[in-house]
Amino acid sequence: MKSRKKEMAGPGLKGQNDRVRLRELEFSSENKLFESYAWALFSFFLTSVVVLSGCVYCVSLVPPSQRPKTLPAEDSVLDGLESLAFFYYLLLLTSRLLLGDKTSLLDSLWACNFAFMLFGFGIRLREPLIIGAAGCSVAIDQVMWYLDILGFLVLGKFPLGVCKYLTWPETPSIRRVTATHHVWFMPLCFWVLCVYSSGPSIWSWAVSSVTCCLLGCMSRLLTPYEFVTRVKPGETENRRVIHLNINLCYSCWKDVNFVPAIRRYDLDVWYKYLPWYLSIWNLGNLVLFLVTMKIPYWAATTAFR
Repeated sequence: MKSRKKEMAGPGLKGQNDRVRLRELEFSSENKLFESYAWALFSFFLTSVVVLSGCVYCVSLVPPSQRPKTLPAEDSVLDGLESLAFFYYLLLLTSRLLLGDKTSLLDSLWACNFAFMLFGFGIRLREPLIIGAAGCSVAIDQVMWYLDILGFLVLGKFPLGVCKYLTWPETPSIRRVTATHHVWFMPLCFWVLCVYSSGPSIWSWAVSSVTCCLLGCMSRLLTPYEFVTRVKPGETENRRVIHLNINLCYSCWKDVNFVPAIRRYDLDVWYKYLPWYLSIWNLGNLVLFLVTMKIPYWAATTAFR
């Protein structure tokens, strides 16, 4: 345990905050509560209620005159997309169950996975702001995926590192297969907004910011940074570490090092790390939302007037 303390502590512990941080990580990593199906399901349902309620409340605050056109009430394509979203999300949950690790169910809380819940919920309500928020909430993640895939095809390596977990030996094949939505989900949201509504609205970014904040805070509250388990009951030596860090609620991706400043508060106490991380994430989503969705839509509609 001494070596483990040193590993988790990082470059050095200074003061009371660092000691609190270390105790928090040690407690969460050894706590068997996090390895139960009941806790994973409780975390999922509680987070779903909090996030979806927050989305609906945020949408209600948008002035009616600034809301985009509501989606048509009767449309077979939209009904099919709603079913697809919930089915795919269920597929993600089922695939995690097949992995055998109970903590894998907590993967359902990742924003890139939870976005399907948000997308289906938005179509059910015929609310374009929620659909736009689903796409905007994963803008950084998915654009970095595009760049990583392009870099791998051209250079033979992942320049940013967000896709690098696919090459980790501990990453199961089923998780690699069910990662394809990182490529096509945001374009799907963009297509729905362009075809069935009046295009992406900047208010979608506002709703997505609240969504990301709620997901980040709930992930920090309900899930550990990592979990230490044993291969077989009764064994004391053959333990393995399951890395969670759901929604980056403790630190940035461990393979992403191209901007060191991003990692300034990694593994720090929540009241330092979460505001820092969520500010960067939401501002980044704003820029990429404008670049990948808002500006292209404006340019296209202007050109074809």
